[in-house]
Amino acid sequence: MSHNHRSSDLYNQNLSRLLLSLILNLTIVIIEFVAGIYSHSLALISDSMHNLSDVSSILITLSAHKLSLKKATYTKSFGFKRAETIAAILNVVLLLLVAAFLFWKGIKRIQHPEPVMGQVIIWVSLAALTANLLSVNILKKGASRDLSIKSTMVHLMTDAISSLAVLLIGLSAYFIQNYYILDPILSIAIAIFILGNCWEILKEALNILLEGVPKDIDLEKIKTRLNTIEGIHDVHHIHVWGISSQQINASFHILLDNCSLAEAEKIMDQACLILQEEFGVNHVTIQPETQKYHKVETLCQIC
Repeated sequence: MSHNHRSSDLYNQNLSRLLLSLILNLTIVIIEFVAGIYSHSLALISDSMHNLSDVSSILITLSAHKLSLKKATYTKSFGFKRAETIAAILNVVLLLLVAAFLFWKGIKRIQHPEPVMGQVIIWVSLAALTANLLSVNILKKGASRDLSIKSTMVHLMTDAISSLAVLLIGLSAYFIQNYYILDPILSIAIAIFILGNCWEILKEALNILLEGVPKDIDLEKIKTRLNTIEGIHDVHHIHVWGISSQQINASFHILLDNCSLAEAEKIMDQACLILQEEFGVNHVTIQPETQKYHKVETLCQIC
């Protein structure tokens, strides 16, 4: 099966997952917001705002996936695969805005606490928790190979945790009474939790945009492994970077004996296979060199 067919199949699978998650979360946003106003619960309203950011996150990810499948052009020779990385950063920005809102509303509510309706909070937060856990499970498989889906799944995981915390608030309000101060404190705790998750996604996205070496790849291990191939005397000028979380590129020079073109091609095929199967590199560019060329190149670098 060709790479384009695999990409198309993966896109269709992820599209179905994202659309189902979108429907679940949009339903929860409406229910939580209305119930939050009715029950005077800031925690429920905060959770609905967080779920609304999930809806935006899913829409951004869907757009990025569609864009990433566009073919490369003369002006965009690597295609549009980094759209998913940009989507991940936009999702982080949304999370930061939600965190700022929760901080602001939480502090205001601590200063002016209001009674909340515990029974309403309990049932609505249970529904939200169920929907979020279902969404996380739906996206779990796609998240391992796609940064934008991973960032969306983090949105949903934080929502699941916040929904659980809101459920505890509802139970406290219903059975203990007069513990209304817990409602805004929980909102602030959710905001802090969001900030911690933002950093991990942002760090990975920036590493891709800065063309850094992917976190699971060790250049020294690649060099050592390639040097075990018979016929290769040296490996240098190694570069490994990510076009996206799914596509990893590598380029390097190999120093060979004076051999035929057919022999050189066999060595390069073996090197490509090792990079693909053992290190997960999708696209490999190799420049073969002889001893004579290597000496000239070294002199040029010194000059």
